[in-house]
Amino acid sequence: PGYSYNATEDCHFWASYAARDRHVESSGVLDFMRLAAYRYAPFEPPLLPNGTALYIGAHRSGEDGLEFHRRFALQMHLFEPSPTYFETLSSSLRGVPGFTLHNYGLGAQTKRRWLRLQGTASRVVASEASEEDTEAVLIRSAAEAIPEVLAQSRRDHVELLHVNCEGCEYDVVQGLRDT
Repeated sequence: PGYSYNATEDCHFWASYAARDRHVESSGVLDFMRLAAYRYAPFEPPLLPNGTALYIGAHRSGEDGLEFHRRFALQMHLFEPSPTYFETLSSSLRGVPGFTLHNYGLGAQTKRRWLRLQGTASRVVASEASEEDTEAVLIRSAAEAIPEVLAQSRRDHVELLHVNCEGCEYDVVQGLRDT
C-alpha cells in the first residue's frame, strides 16, 4: 500500500529480494512473509481478465497459479523443470481449464542441469553423481521459449510474471531481458 514501482530503480532490488536476501529479510521493515501476504492483493493497474500469466517454479501443486486464476481470471502457464514434480503437478491440475503446463524451467540460456529433490524443495547440483535423488532437468532460454508460448496462446504480452524457483531468479530475469 502506497508503494509505486519504478522499473529503473527497483528491478535489481526485487530480483535480489525474490532470491531471499537474508539481509533484507531480517530487517524489521521488509519481512519476506509480510510481503508474501500481499502477492494476492489487487494490482494497480488491475490485471486484465483472461490475461496471460507465467508461473515459473510451479512445484507439485501450482497453488499460487490456482489462486491467481481464481482471483484474476488469468490464463496460466506453469513451468516446472523437475520430471517428478511435473508428474504430480500434471495429475493435480488434470482437466482444470485455463492452465498450460511446461516441463522445463526458464533461464538466460538453454542447458541441462541436475536438480536434487529435498522434500518440498529442490536445488541445482554440479552433477548426477554428486548427490542422491538427482534428476536431469531442462532449462530453456526465456528469449526463445516465451515468444513460442505467447504465439501458441495467440497472445502478445504477459500480464503477470510469478517466479518461485529457489535461487534461479537472477537467471530468469537475465533471460527475460532478451525477450
